[in-house]
Amino acid sequence: MKRLILALVFGLLSQAFLIQISLIEGWAQAATQPAPANAPAAAAAKTPAPTAAAPRYSREATITESAGKVLITANSPRPLSQVLDALLQKYKWLVGYEDPQFTAQEDLVTATGVDSRQLPNGGAFSVELPAISPGAAPDEEKTLRAVVDAYNQSKNPGRYELRKSAQGIFYVVGTAAHDDKGAITPQKPILDSPVTVGEAQRSVGETLNLMCQDLSSRAHTTVVIGVSPRSPLENNVAKLGAKDVPARDFMLQALAKLPKPTYWRLLFDPTSKEYYLDLHYVHF
Repeated sequence: MKRLILALVFGLLSQAFLIQISLIEGWAQAATQPAPANAPAAAAAKTPAPTAAAPRYSREATITESAGKVLITANSPRPLSQVLDALLQKYKWLVGYEDPQFTAQEDLVTATGVDSRQLPNGGAFSVELPAISPGAAPDEEKTLRAVVDAYNQSKNPGRYELRKSAQGIFYVVGTAAHDDKGAITPQKPILDSPVTVGEAQRSVGETLNLMCQDLSSRAHTTVVIGVSPRSPLENNVAKLGAKDVPARDFMLQALAKLPKPTYWRLLFDPTSKEYYLDLHYVHF
């Protein structure tokens, strides 16, 4: 129950960063506490510099069209994910998103409050896209590539690439982040890892939980379902199974059994070192 509450809270943080983090995480009763601030002065020189305090963020990214151009502006611990949310609202593009593992101090910021959890050290990000015809939507793939390329040239944490599934679904996946020496180091996306789930008739939610359990065991990193549409996951039943299939491919097979489109946000919690797989039901 504690893990379920933490998963729900963590997903909510990714959607509304202006909510007081200290109050929310108090509900979750997270076990991780910040290091004491009264370390002896003699040891101060050997103590790693703490992460910076979190700034104020924008509730959502904005998209403005002027003179045939599109300007997207975000300000968030995960500005790239925030941009994808804005593109969903503006153009109805369903694009998946996956964090790399943010573990280096350079990529982290400390939330204010009693709990002082760590967040990705993202902030302001903007990108201007080429001119488009008035009232027309820009090309999805070209736009997404331009956004990802611009992000990878910014000072925000993580490096990403745009991919397209066999079903034609675009998703942005984290492929690198800073290491402890300050270098940007490639990472294998965790959903690239294979999973095995015995074939059986079960709810989509149960299938995805079994997938996460097998993935956690193989990748040695905990992955759990976070914010999700509980009723559709529990009430839709399908016969599914996998034998050494990439986790993302199997996840897409399972999500295809739901009656409405569902997109995902795979978020890494630097404090617990766990991934939360948030699933969002579309209500267009």
